[in-house]
Formats: sequence, C-alpha cells, structure tokens
Amino acid sequence: MRYCSRLQIRSQKLFLSGYAEELSDFAVRPAALHQRRGPATRSRLSEGRAENHRDAGQGSRSGAYSSRGRRGEELSLRKQHGDRCDCNISVRPQLQTELGAKIEIKNLNSISGVRRALTYEIRRQVAALEKGETLQQETRGWNDAAGETFLMRTKEFAHDYRYFPDPDLVPVKTEVLLAEVRQRVPELPKAKRARFVQQYQVSPYDAAVLANDLDLARYFEAAAKGAKKPKNVVNWILNDLQSALSIGGKTINDCPIPPEALDELVNLIDNGKISGKQGKEVFGEMFASGRSAAAIVKEKGIEQLSDLSAIEKLCDEVIAANPKPVADFKAGNAASLNFLKGQVIKLSKGKANPQLVGEVLERKLRS
Repeated sequence: MRYCSRLQIRSQKLFLSGYAEELSDFAVRPAALHQRRGPATRSRLSEGRAENHRDAGQGSRSGAYSSRGRRGEELSLRKQHGDRCDCNISVRPQLQTELGAKIEIKNLNSISGVRRALTYEIRRQVAALEKGETLQQETRGWNDAAGETFLMRTKEFAHDYRYFPDPDLVPVKTEVLLAEVRQRVPELPKAKRARFVQQYQVSPYDAAVLANDLDLARYFEAAAKGAKKPKNVVNWILNDLQSALSIGGKTINDCPIPPEALDELVNLIDNGKISGKQGKEVFGEMFASGRSAAAIVKEKGIEQLSDLSAIEKLCDEVIAANPKPVADFKAGNAASLNFLKGQVIKLSKGKANPQLVGEVLERKLRS
C-alpha cells in the first residue's frame, strides 16, 4: 500500500509545511541551492526545478532542504543559525481522505536532525499502519545518537496541547472556597441595573448611570427609601444635583445635601406642599447652606396651599368677581380658564397649588 504524509516544521524563524506522496521509499535530503551572503533567499523545489523568491532583511545565510517522494517534491525549508524547531507528521494511506494522527517531534536543532528524524518517523508510522496498529496523537523526542524517536507523552484531546498535570502542584478542591468567595462578592453593575429597574421602576438608562458609579448608587438608594416616586428622586440626582456638584467642583461624597434631605424635598413637591419651581429655589439654598427643605420652606413661608376646601372658596370668589371670563369659557374659549387660574393664585398670594386650582375651576365651570 502506498502512503502520503502531511508535514509541518516550525520555529520562530523557520517554517515548512506541505505534502509528500507515495512514501514507501520516502527520503529527505538537501537540495543543492545557491547560497549567498546578504538577504535570505526562500527557495522551493518541484521535480528538480528551483524557484527563488527574495525575502529582504531576514538574515545573512540560508539553506534549503526538501522532502522527495516517488512523484516529486512539495516542501521547502529556510533555516537561520541558532534555531530550534518542532516537526508535526501525519501519515495516511494514499486513498484515504481523512488525515492521520498528528505526531510531534520536539526540539530539533539541526537540519541534519530534521532530515533524519523525519525519515525515521515516517517509516516508523508507515510500518505501524501496515501492521494494523492505530496511531494516536503524541509528542516524541529525537535521540540523535540512536537515530530514533522516543515517546514523551500522549495527546488524546486538543486541550492536551496546552495543559498537562504539573507534578509540583497538589490538587485543590474549590467547592468550599467558591461558596465562601461568592458570599463576599458585592452586587455587580449588571445585577444592580436590573434590580433598580424592577425595584424602583426607573428607566434602564437611569439605572445604568446609577449602577456604574457605586457612590452615586448608594446615595440614590438612601434617598429613595421613603420616596413615593423614586423616579423623581433619580431626576433630581442626575440633573440638578449632578449639575450643582459639577459647578462646585465636588463629588457625590462631598455633597452638602444628605440623601435624606433630598428625599424630603422631593416629597414636599410630590405632596403638593411646594411647586416644582419653588423646589428649585429651595434646592439652591439647601446646596448652599446644607439646611433642610422644610426649614427653608417654613422660613420663607412658601408652602403651597393644597387644602381643597380653602381652594374651592378662593375659586368661588374669583368666579363671582369675573362673570365675563366665566361666560367666555362656557362659550368655548378655553384660554379664559388660565386667566381665572391666575386670579385664584393671585388671591392666595401665590400659595395655591396651581394644578389643584385648575382642576377645581374646571369642575365648577362645567357643572
């Protein structure tokens, strides 16, 4: 039976790869190629014909060697001084399409050693196949004095090419260690983002901004504990608070407004005690002085009037005093409602809750 072989020779400065067919009388021998000083020359032989290709800047000397089978030669080799190389060899019957087991010969340090090791190993593999033996992936060494290869280790799987047991390392059981370490791992940003979205109903974008800054996330959670609408807390943190910190050259850890104080401010707005516009004024004083929102609101006397009965009384007075705008609204002029709303707020000296005033006025005028 005739056999063909797949060969590969590699090192940092040396590479050979190709096929040699019909290896029943296979031999490896040097090719008589021109050698010269200067840039290295890479040469390829085929049936005795040499084709030289100049590779600039690759060294001062080069020698080429080829493998030759009954039908000719398909391999070329370029070598420079000081190289070591490995050879991968795979032999299979000529009519078999599947590649044979790849066997590696390690640390060959001369062209003569490559030639002799390849010749020996290919003949050894062919002889083994003809005896009906099965070849397996393995690494072999080369005994130059004996002129033969020897087994170093087998490689049954692909990962065996990278990992093998180290005799100096004892086995370590990690089950207990991993369980203990997992308990000490803090909440990671991905999990924190998902929790913020689910627990506080904030947008994925806002959750990502908060979760990517551990200190900012801690501030938010402290401020959102008692908030009716955590989303409003996020808006104040990511807009007004971050802007004020940036202008003041501060970080969230230097913030003069404690998270609980910001929560108090947001709740005053959500409960209708102060308007959003008033909230921004109060926030500015809080950031400048560190005082609480409730103290500032009380001092300035700007707490909104949200008592329903008091607002209804004010609305009744405005409706009675402005018959024409009332008639215009009932005739379809919706803009008249804004005039009446302004009159109620003016009558309350700016304290009436604008939203509540609008709702009461519209209900009364449509009834």
